Formats: sequence, C-alpha cells, structure tokens
Amino acid sequence: MLPVVVFELREYPTAGQVRGPGGGGAGGAAAGPGPAGGPYHTSAKTGAYRAQFHRQCVEDLRAGLHTLCNGAPLLVAYGNPDAVLGAVAASLSSAFETVQVVCAAAPCWEEQQADAAVERACDSPLIRVHEGTLYHPADILAATGLRMPGALPDVFTPWRSTVEKAKTRIRRASGPAEFAQPLLSQQYLDTAASAAKKAAVEEGAAGLDYVPALAELLGLVAPRPPLDTVRETAGDEIPVEDAGSDAAAGATEKAHAMANADPRGDYFMPVGGESAGLARVQQYIWDEDRLRVYFETRNGLVGQSYSTKFAPWLAKGCISPRFVSDECRRYEQERGVSNKSTYWVKFELMVRDYFILYAAKCGRRLFWEYGAKAKQPRVPWRSPWKAAGSEDAAAAAQDLLAWKTGQTGHPLVDACMRELAATGFMSNRGRQNVASYLVHELNLDWRLGAAHFEELLVDYTPEANWGNWHAAAGLNGGRLNRFNVVKQGWDYDPSGIHVRLWCPELAKVPPKKIHEPWLMTKDEQQRASCAIGQDYPSPIEGPVRRGKGRRAQNYSTAPSKRGQRGKKHAGDIRKVFEAQAKRKQQRKKAGRGRRVQGAWATGE
Repeated sequence: MLPVVVFELREYPTAGQVRGPGGGGAGGAAAGPGPAGGPYHTSAKTGAYRAQFHRQCVEDLRAGLHTLCNGAPLLVAYGNPDAVLGAVAASLSSAFETVQVVCAAAPCWEEQQADAAVERACDSPLIRVHEGTLYHPADILAATGLRMPGALPDVFTPWRSTVEKAKTRIRRASGPAEFAQPLLSQQYLDTAASAAKKAAVEEGAAGLDYVPALAELLGLVAPRPPLDTVRETAGDEIPVEDAGSDAAAGATEKAHAMANADPRGDYFMPVGGESAGLARVQQYIWDEDRLRVYFETRNGLVGQSYSTKFAPWLAKGCISPRFVSDECRRYEQERGVSNKSTYWVKFELMVRDYFILYAAKCGRRLFWEYGAKAKQPRVPWRSPWKAAGSEDAAAAAQDLLAWKTGQTGHPLVDACMRELAATGFMSNRGRQNVASYLVHELNLDWRLGAAHFEELLVDYTPEANWGNWHAAAGLNGGRLNRFNVVKQGWDYDPSGIHVRLWCPELAKVPPKKIHEPWLMTKDEQQRASCAIGQDYPSPIEGPVRRGKGRRAQNYSTAPSKRGQRGKKHAGDIRKVFEAQAKRKQQRKKAGRGRRVQGAWATGE
C-alpha cells in the first residue's frame, strides 16, 4: 500500500497560468460561466482559505498515517493526477503483478474525467469506494430496490421517505486499522517517489516529505522542490540561495496574509485535518452539549456554536458522515436525549447525500446555464460576458461586483458577502439569501455566483455548491424559493448584530431601520454618521422581470423615491405577507414534497 495525494493543476494553476472561471466540474468553456479565459472570469478555482485548509489536511494525514499505521508514508505531488499516478504505477509494474489505484467515487463530471484519465494512464480500472456518504449505494439498493443514482427522484422528500421507511442501514464508520495493508519496502518507496518527482508540474515537486507551499498553490511563485532536492539538482533549477530570497519571502508573507481570516469571524479560520475535525465534533456534541438544541439554533448568523460547522472536514474527508451519525446515536444513548435536533443533523447529512447522488445522475447537465432540465427563465439571465461591451453587460458586471464585495445596499446580503470574503465561511441562512438575491433580484447568471462560492468557501464541494445553486435558480423543477432579504433580515437578525459586525458603517443606524437604512431621514443619517449613497450604498436598482430596463423597487419594503415609506408601501407589505402565508398554507394542505432548496446542503 502506498497512500498518494496529488494537488491538482486544475485546482491550483501555477504562476503564469490563466486562472479559470471556477467551473466546479463545469468541464470547460461550454459548461462554465463563459468562454475560457474571458475578461470577466474573476473567480479562481481555489482561494487562499481553502488552499491553506487543504495543506493542513495533508500534513495532518501524513502525521496520522505515521502514528496509526506503523509508520506508513504519504507520497505528495503537485501536478496532474494521470501523469503522477501513471508514472508511479509504471515504476512499480515490473516488481508487482498488478498495480491498482483505490480512490473515492467522484460524483461530478469534471472529477470523473480526471479519474478516467488516471485509468488510461495506469491501464487499469480504478477501485472506487463510497466512504464519503451517509448511506452506501449498495445498502440503498438492498433495502429499497432502487439503483442509485439512476433511480433518484427529482425531489428530495420521496427519496428520504423511501430510504427511511425501508430502514436502510447506516454502516459504522471505518477506522484506520480496518484499512491497514502491507507497506512498500523502502526500495519501492524510493522508486515511486522518484517517478512522481519526474512527472510533477516541476521536476522535484513531489516526495515523501513534500507539501507544496501556500504561495505556490496560489500561483504567487513557481512550484519548487524541497530544499534537499534543490541542492542535489544541477542545471537551471532554483539555486539554494534563491529559495529564501526576498521575493520568495514576500510571496510567502502575501500568501499567509491572504489566508488569514478576519478575527470578527469568531469561529473561523478552521484548521484542516482529522485531528481538528474530531476536536470540533467533541467540542460541539459533547463538551458544549449543543446537539440537543441544534434545530432551534441552526439558522443563526453570529458565533461558533449555532450550527455544527462540521462541513469543512466533511468536504475533505477528514471526518465521515457515518462517524457523525455514530456520535449522534451515542449521544442519544448516553445523554438520554433523542429529539428533533438529534434527528436533524442526520437529516442534513441525508440532504448532503442527495446532492451527491443528484450530481452523479445529472452529469455535465448540472452545470449548464438552464440546468439539468433545460428550464429557461421567463427573462434570460444577465451576465458580463453576454454581449460584452454593451450597456447591459457593463451593468451586469457592476451589479456582480457589488454583490461580491457586499455593496448592494441591502444589509443582510452585504454582511453575508463580506463575511464570506473575510473568512471563507457563510451561514446556511446567509447562503440561501445571497443566492436568491443574485438570481431572482439582480437576474444574474446563477453560475457566476456558484463560481464565486467555489473560490472562497472553505467547505466547498462541487456537488453541494453547484447543486445548491442549481436549486436556488429554480432549475430542479417544482416550487421556486425566492427570499425577501429585508424580511429575512428582520426574522433572523432582528437586532442587527450580524449586520453591524460586518457593515460597521451601519453601526449607529437606529434599530428600527437597520435592515432598511434607506428609510432614514437626513437628520437620522447625520446622527448615524451614515449618508446613504456615500457612506453606505443606495439599494441596487434590480432589472425589471418582464421586458428590459431597471426598476427602483425590488421589494415591497423598498423605499419610495423620497426615501420614505408611504401608506401605499405599507399596504403592499401587508398584501405580500398575507399572500405568502396563504401560499404556505396551500402547500401544506396539498402535502407537497419538501424541496432541497430550503437548506443549503453542506453537512453544516
């Protein structure tokens, strides 16, 4: 057995390479947010927060393997998996009758293409395992007779009901000892490492003690081999004295500054690796005893413990959903608490499973503009690269930038987007609202938002991110969730604690106007030291849904032209809320299946 980790070039382009649009499995220009290398591709595949987390995961894995698996080595390389693994397999083929690669089953199209390339390079089929889901597909088939993902319904609730009613078993989490295999001798380890070094992005950017520097992964400097390799290498390689040069030191300092989260995000930044993941589970479930109230607190916006925040470690496989399920079951038994909260963590893990299966079922169609069902909106989505150079494209680019930077003039949206940029994290409630705002109010191509999330989220996985955005855009079919971000602000941040934390220019705004600062009179703006349109932006004028042009009022709670809410607006608000309540009751009576848009599936 030889564990291997490859930092992939498609995730981490080297210095000088054009960073792609963050297609998240979109598979190139045809499926991504626009033409490859276009001028509006400002989202990288992987940002600093997740790159740092990934490095920490690999370092912790190496330490764990050494401790738990009889000194097992870990070969790490920076390059293309097919080139690296193909070279390693070829180097060992003369000594072993068969050389096979074991990996996690990939649900998304782009990752599947990478796996297929590895199979061709190794001239051997991959052995795919399903350890990253709550339910094993074979167990779903045995209990329900449904073969996943082909038999997956387009709605979450029928699938959940079928799986639960059949009492589909959840396998217990597997420990390291259960996977222990005979290790390669040092002779073959050296052979494999030598082959990996030659196949890496730069000769030597691999090894049994190698992990690429953060500055290399962010494209600030070219990949470099370990210092010992530099000393032994002749020719045009980087001289030893340059490895610690001012330029390299400056790039390193810049990289760590990019990955250093804002301290206002009082939970992040998380540390990567199994050790930190297990510590978080211990803290949340056992030490702080938060599991019993998860359902009541899960929609919070500020603090460490309103939600589990297991998602980053689940995303990288540092902890498994089955381990989390085991801990919930143990908690119920030992603490004597079995309620909606202890069930709801499992429910969220089921939603996570659903998106994995849905991505596998849809394939490349998940990343198309109109989604897996080719469902076109009533008004085509706007995008900076559509009719590039036109007034419409310029307006779309301006609105997209305002959304990304938290300058839309809507406090809930702005606070959430600033938190994401500063920490790599956003709450479940925040993700639903900012996605709804981008798609349904700004009418921008949903894939632009998905690409931005892909770059910044620490807990990113392609199936959860693109599947949730696909659902938020209403492309799954059925009911569409469009959130009123003003009402949501009052519902989930009534005192404006989250808004004031991330939008300090609103710190002195009167509590009754914190989510509608445009309603302040001139005197109130002066007292709050917040002039709307100067210190804080006026609300973006969203595009009209029918026909071209732009309108000033996205919501019934938006201001009148004079910045005051008149009787007509108050009447409109009542009508909207009454209509929403009526529709909710109608859906409840009709017994419609719950759609997955209502929860952003990360395993949070």
